Amino acid sequence: MPEDVKYYLVNGKKALLRRVNTVRYVSSERNFHTAHVAARLARSSRLAINPRVPTEHLVVRGDPKKLDIIRDYDDIYCTRSAFTDANGHELILTDEVLVSFSKSMLKSDRQNLVKKHECVVVDDSSDIWRIRVLDRDDDAPLDISNRISEENGVEFSEPNALQSARYEAVNPPNDTRFTDQWHLHNTGQGGGDPGADVNALEAWVDGYGSPDIRVVIHDSGVDITHPDLSVNIGPGWDFDNNDSNPSNDDSAHGTACAGVVAAALDGQGVVGIAPNCTIVPLRAAGALTWDTWAETFEWAAQHGDIISCSWTISMSNILSAAIRNVVNSGIPVFFASANDYLDSIGYPASLPETIAIGASTNQDVRSNYSNYGNGLDLVAPSSGGTRRIETTDIQGDDGYNNNNGTAGDYCEAEYPSGFGGTSSATPLAAGVAALMLSVNRNLTADDIKRILIETAVKIDSDNVTYDANGWNSEYGYGRIDAGAAVKAALAEALPDLVIDSLSHSPSAPTTEDEITFTVVVKNIGSGPATPSTLLFKVGGETHGKDYSVPALGVGDTYTVQRKEVLGVAQNYRNTITVDSNNDVLESNEENNLRTFDYKVVTDSSVIRKTGQEAPISGEYRCEQCEAAGKINDLPLAKDDNFPPCSTCMAAGRPGGSRYRLVRKSA
Repeated sequence: MPEDVKYYLVNGKKALLRRVNTVRYVSSERNFHTAHVAARLARSSRLAINPRVPTEHLVVRGDPKKLDIIRDYDDIYCTRSAFTDANGHELILTDEVLVSFSKSMLKSDRQNLVKKHECVVVDDSSDIWRIRVLDRDDDAPLDISNRISEENGVEFSEPNALQSARYEAVNPPNDTRFTDQWHLHNTGQGGGDPGADVNALEAWVDGYGSPDIRVVIHDSGVDITHPDLSVNIGPGWDFDNNDSNPSNDDSAHGTACAGVVAAALDGQGVVGIAPNCTIVPLRAAGALTWDTWAETFEWAAQHGDIISCSWTISMSNILSAAIRNVVNSGIPVFFASANDYLDSIGYPASLPETIAIGASTNQDVRSNYSNYGNGLDLVAPSSGGTRRIETTDIQGDDGYNNNNGTAGDYCEAEYPSGFGGTSSATPLAAGVAALMLSVNRNLTADDIKRILIETAVKIDSDNVTYDANGWNSEYGYGRIDAGAAVKAALAEALPDLVIDSLSHSPSAPTTEDEITFTVVVKNIGSGPATPSTLLFKVGGETHGKDYSVPALGVGDTYTVQRKEVLGVAQNYRNTITVDSNNDVLESNEENNLRTFDYKVVTDSSVIRKTGQEAPISGEYRCEQCEAAGKINDLPLAKDDNFPPCSTCMAAGRPGGSRYRLVRKSA
């Protein structure tokens, strides 16, 4: 293998790399701060500091000969190499390597393996260890990572490379004027084929989405003050600067993607496919280490219900594992297939767990730039035909239309500056999934993928052949149909009846009180519930009482009340079961029963003396005997007179006997 060609291992296969001589990662000596080293290097006319990396890292670009010299500077420990992968993604080595050990491998054996390869442990708090390479050779992290991969007990090892995602938007062609959002509703504008759209109007019959459904725009940042987005923006995160402001004045890509998903339905500008859903911006515009890329998905899974990613990157074991974990938790992850005019799709779209999205045109054929082949799941309308995509933009020179002020708030489909590529197709698909979850919250990632596939339109069928499973290498399972997908999701929606709340009044009941028990039944599922029965058992009742519960729509409640006088002072437990006869098919049959405990005490105000009448039938206890350690309970009917206590008289206790009710007669 030539010296300028290297590799790392992903799933046991070699991912080839080609050296880039004009870039180095710089590792400072222990006693020198990275910022001071950067300031000194920046004074050289032959070097430039890369500003788009986190401050704890230092990447220098410039003259290869100068870069070869700086490794010998007193304040520099070493430099590390940079490469590009087969798809042109730049990958910069750091001092670190990521190692995943088998769970059966002892910690001492792991430590010995790290020491064997002249490395030190940086972080061993998870199953994937982060270790630092001490060897100063530029390629050492890559070479040592490959050697560690061959060791027994190692599941994978890879350099913790610093890398930026490449956002998959194509250079716009010189199209003629067109202002409508044809991707949502194509009536033939600009030479398009009527109906060559995502069928938004039919999907919107069932609503415009729910603000409870959060779509993470995992991208270059989103303009959170945009007049057509701000109402739908939820809290986000900036992984470039490690703060909570995910805006980016230097890149319009994420803002354009956000508008495709959920630009507001507010009478101005454009509208997203799911205009009532919530946008969660995640900014990752700069270079991040691979373990940080993995962390972005952990964050996204904690803050979103759907993740949209319009970018590609080099293959990575740790990133693959992170994405798999997200999908396995039930969250669908959409990825762009890439815009490289190739017959293979990019990574991470190539992971089987993701939903890989290609692009189709306003004439219902594959966009010629859209990567296709094994692993492609679906296509969605985007640029490549006679029109591009109209969506939200950032103002100024870094926007797609380059206009300042409010004129720069949108990139327009009629102009070459319109949005497009698989970058636009991907958030459109993710937005359709948001509409599906809005009508059926119980859908899993697998459900969403399956429904999108089952309802897709087999476009261009006169020119291509879909196999027995309905798949074609250029179109996957076809073009997404939002209307059909939402209706299929709604058809699978099931109710879920639960006891939403329990209460009783008074809160501290006595044996004399009539207690009112209140039970609220709620349908927390995604579909309507037919009439059902509620079984209400008070205390130790064997059979309880049945109450009818009417049909309940999604979110509807019904209140049941039961009144009882419990004359015995003791602890009680009530048991309530909704849909006790199993009349309703529910999404969750395990949450129909609830219990609650309470205590009934003796009414201390019911005190009678000898000669007075009993207020109710029951057993009455002499308090003087009780104080003396004797129990003397006297059964009396209502209106009977209290006699003198014979036990007190025999004991010679003076005064009239005092009685209190301890048990009410049945």
